[in-house]
Amino acid sequence: MNELKEELLYNLIPDGILDHFADIQRLTREGVCAILIMDNPEWAERLFDDESLFSQDDVMHDFVGLMSKDEHFVPRI
Repeated sequence: MNELKEELLYNLIPDGILDHFADIQRLTREGVCAILIMDNPEWAERLFDDESLFSQDDVMHDFVGLMSKDEHFVPRI
């Protein structure tokens, strides 16, 4: 099930953002998505809940904040 979420997240996030975090963590773009979902399963469940709709801005905001591991970050999703 996580592989589907990883693929969906990969398709949602712009390449430039994925490349930025892939370079920092020395991972592939797909690896970045896998790590985010593995580290934040509740967030991923909310994001891909069939009854929920989120803006692209909210998804990117959360992705960047979660990947940055900012202690003051508050997710929108």
